[in-house]
Amino acid sequence: MKTPQYNDYFPLAEYEQRIARIREQIISHGLDAVLLTTQPNVDYSSGFLHGTWSPAFGQGTVQVLITATDEPPVLFAPSGLQALFVTSALSDIRATSDADYGTSPSDFYDVFKAKNLLNGKIGIEQSKEDLMGLSYPLFCAMKEKMPNVVFKDCSALMYDVRKTKSPLEVEKIRQAVSITSRSLEVALPQIREGMSEVELANLVAQEMAKHTDEGAARNPWFIFVYADGKSPTAWDGIPSSYRFAKGDCIYVDCGAVYHGYHSDIIRIASIGQASDAKQRIYYGARDANMALIKHMKPGMRISQLCDFLSETMIDLGFASEVQMMRKFGGMYEGHGIGLSIHEAPMIKRDNKDVLQAGMTLAIEGNIFDNLPLSKTTIALKNEENVLITSGGCELLSTLPNDIWVAK
Repeated sequence: MKTPQYNDYFPLAEYEQRIARIREQIISHGLDAVLLTTQPNVDYSSGFLHGTWSPAFGQGTVQVLITATDEPPVLFAPSGLQALFVTSALSDIRATSDADYGTSPSDFYDVFKAKNLLNGKIGIEQSKEDLMGLSYPLFCAMKEKMPNVVFKDCSALMYDVRKTKSPLEVEKIRQAVSITSRSLEVALPQIREGMSEVELANLVAQEMAKHTDEGAARNPWFIFVYADGKSPTAWDGIPSSYRFAKGDCIYVDCGAVYHGYHSDIIRIASIGQASDAKQRIYYGARDANMALIKHMKPGMRISQLCDFLSETMIDLGFASEVQMMRKFGGMYEGHGIGLSIHEAPMIKRDNKDVLQAGMTLAIEGNIFDNLPLSKTTIALKNEENVLITSGGCELLSTLPNDIWVAK
């Protein structure tokens, strides 16, 4: 391995520790190697800054092979990206150059043969939450060329590696949260009747752009803006030309991405005072979420968190809403954040995992008064980013979370 150039996000020692953690999991899962194909897993294991180049070259252009032995990991990347090879911490880089600017079955075959993997068990991302980054025709061609290789899903393996963050990763997320908070602090007070969803999204983006040092190296943010007066359809909205009208509640779900690490914050604004019914739902969800955050600490089962949240909502007077949400599957508590916006651990009732120090989470429990979602006009809730610490939980998103009222 080598110290990356033009990529000072992490020192070489960080990548060496990551490879060691992945190898431990490879061995514990009884695999001979993993072939990582998704951008978050490639980023995590190699540091390769393919960024905005990948879509131009098609999906499945960059992969990382890590064996259970001490052999150097291998990075496969198109020869057209050769100038970016120096950004990786991996020293064994195989330049691929088939007609589709991606890896071919022969590229894999040659390396698998050299590493005695042609009869091996190889992990690759194949879960419904973590889709394989290779194209289906390429994967079929690989299996045809290497018929004795057994491919097994390694999504859970990589989630186990990535779900707790190193101190350096936490600092990236902390910076992303800070950028998002500062941008919302500037943009939300500018909301006015007649402003469009796009105009508000642009205000947030302009503020985020002032605080990023990545340019086009990565996607630097995501921004959703949704006003409930626009249509009867709820949820995250691509900002449109709809202009805010008196009585609207406005849902802003956004996050800066700093050196590849996400934040994810929701705030609600209104044009004039929100109705009593909307305030009841929003502040009920907010108070339940904040109570949950205060309750979180290492060793707690994630299923316990979900029970605590619903019990808190019932105590706040939302028993009928909780019953309805359980009936329609509307109970949603949150998710992990890191190199992906949504990653392990998912905060849901059937998750048997436990909280661990170093987990970074987005907590966003809902209260819906009208389900199914096709009958709901907006998700009135806050979303907060938190870090599980050795002694409890640290709230990273300290931006005020009352409804922001535009005069």
